[in-house]
Amino acid sequence: MHLSLKPKILVCREYMLWGSLLAISVWSIAELASAAVDSNSRYCPLEAEYLFYSTIIFTLFYFAFQLISAFFSCRWKEKNGVVPACTVIIPAYNEGKDVVTTLETILASDIPENDLQIIAVNDGSQDDTLHHLQYCSARHPGRITIIDLPCNGGKKHALYTAIKQAGNEFIVTVDSDSVVEKDTIRLLLRPFCHPETGAVAGAIYKKRQAENFLVRLFDVMLVFNCGLLRNAQSLFGNVFCTPGALSAYRKSAIMPLLDEWLDQSFLGTPSKIGEDRAIATLLLRSDWRIEYQSAACAETSLPADYSGMCRTLLRWTRSDIRENILMTPFVLRKLKQPDRRSLNLFIHWFLLSINIILPLIMLPAALFFIFSQKSISFCLAVIIISTLISSLIPAAVYWQKRRNFREMIWAFVFGFFSQAALSWISIYSLFTLKNSDWLTRKLPHSRKRK
Repeated sequence: MHLSLKPKILVCREYMLWGSLLAISVWSIAELASAAVDSNSRYCPLEAEYLFYSTIIFTLFYFAFQLISAFFSCRWKEKNGVVPACTVIIPAYNEGKDVVTTLETILASDIPENDLQIIAVNDGSQDDTLHHLQYCSARHPGRITIIDLPCNGGKKHALYTAIKQAGNEFIVTVDSDSVVEKDTIRLLLRPFCHPETGAVAGAIYKKRQAENFLVRLFDVMLVFNCGLLRNAQSLFGNVFCTPGALSAYRKSAIMPLLDEWLDQSFLGTPSKIGEDRAIATLLLRSDWRIEYQSAACAETSLPADYSGMCRTLLRWTRSDIRENILMTPFVLRKLKQPDRRSLNLFIHWFLLSINIILPLIMLPAALFFIFSQKSISFCLAVIIISTLISSLIPAAVYWQKRRNFREMIWAFVFGFFSQAALSWISIYSLFTLKNSDWLTRKLPHSRKRK
């Protein structure tokens, strides 16, 4: 009994530690602000003070809601039982020899060979991706079905083609630069024991690649999105995104939505990006549950330079804004006959919408706040402490996953980095929503087929 209680005691201590740090930080910033806005000598206009406090309150509520939801969300633990047959789809475009690594990890899965159909799609690659697919197929006769599309139609079209040919009720999608563990697919299928589950999102982490400053910062965001946000959304089966790197679908749930998904357009432009968010939106609209399975993990490649990071974030943010707009009618419609799940869906939709547009409000507000100060030192203190507060919960999540205080420091570094170098992403995305370019799959001339 003592051994079984020990992990729970450690978890309680962690929550007490981070809760105490958060409380101390909130108290510190309140004391600093109250001293600075003394009625006899106000350092900043009342409007700036209200904006500042409103931002802090929203940030705290946002994190508190996500933490509570994540704490109570279901953990899909392993149980004895029959693992259903599934089809694994790997769309590949200009991936080169790296696609072989992905296929080998899938072939090594502990799913019985007769229950595992593998479909690899060469989406009109300009390099030698098809050659590597054929090489891997020849090494494992009868295990891999290759679909060779003559022209690049986009990831959504590649998935659509393969899903039409899938021979099993459960479909797993894996990016061509991802690697999975031996038990990943089996664990990913576990939540389908719930008959209302239409899709399952896996946990995504950075690949064990050569790390630099930006890869570590991007990993903080990835761990936070999976470890907290999707975990929180899973409380009532309202996960907003089924990541392309690792997700699973019930075929009978997505087949009626497939043509609408393929032909989706926004502002008169075909939607070629954010296919993972788009299919999740359609499933939620159709009342299917989307779960998050933290035990099913995949590792994926992350951008190693600032340009690649920005292009990836622009693509994600544009699709987030688009899908949040498209979700609005059915999210509000479900509130007419509210239940706990529809109310939870509305709160997550509202918080994400505010979080996306917040930089559009806060950037001019921050400039107003800075230039209206009588004390530069006070201004710097407020910016530093507020950034530390907003980084506290991501740091806690990152530490809980990595179990390393030295690694945790990167969460605080990311907090300052995102404020200084990434705050423009949401603003620029709002004004370029029609841009549906993938941005990150351009092939160097040296890798093009001769």
